[in-house]
Amino acid sequence: MGIRMNPPEFPAHRRQDPKRGAEARVFDALQGLGLDGHGLYEFRYRMEGQQVDYALWVHDTARFAVQVKGGRYEMDDGGQWLLRSHDGGLERVASPLEETADGCMEMRDGINEATGYKNFVAGVLMFPDMPRHEGIDSVARERHHVHTIWGLVSLEQDLRCVAKAARFRRPPRSRIAETEWSKLLELQYHGAGQDRKDHRTGMEAPGPTDTERQFTFGTATINIQHVETLVIQHFPEDRDADEPPFIPGR
Repeated sequence: MGIRMNPPEFPAHRRQDPKRGAEARVFDALQGLGLDGHGLYEFRYRMEGQQVDYALWVHDTARFAVQVKGGRYEMDDGGQWLLRSHDGGLERVASPLEETADGCMEMRDGINEATGYKNFVAGVLMFPDMPRHEGIDSVARERHHVHTIWGLVSLEQDLRCVAKAARFRRPPRSRIAETEWSKLLELQYHGAGQDRKDHRTGMEAPGPTDTERQFTFGTATINIQHVETLVIQHFPEDRDADEPPFIPGR
């Protein structure tokens, strides 16, 4: 199966943008992994929330909130981050570690909003163009509880190592991963009540006042007309705490 991404392909126009090159390489590397899972490219459901470059579920392994930073970064003694430009100059930039930590919260809160469960998410900061920097690595772990990955040569092994270091007690099973993935996609485009463009169509997603709604659950498609809010939940007494509510069939 591999990693099922949404959108299924990296946007073609962004591949031509040098500033998106690192994101494109990570997208390709994720799809080439020998792992099964689900992923969202660019996730954020609140206007004030931190965007996550890749919300990633690896089956039976971990949930990851991934931020990607291409180029070469430095951090001075005062904690200020600097990006080295092509001409050798240094540009002050926001802390990628803080962005990763905030993105991790955005993904975790999104899962909670969409499913009602507070499941653990590991924050991962990827530097595809840099060798390991021990100082940055140490600050990431000790101050921000963020994991770092350097380069993409051993990405599969690196993700497994992050999952082990994060000590996931209940890694997402395939069914749970797919449910969270689909519900976060729905939340991002419909549930937050914000104007957004759907990666799948490039069109504005319908807002909360639309008279007709369409939802997809697995192989079933449900059309709801002239209903403002409809919630169907069934809670089996013996379900696992990590499982989302079961949506009963007819």
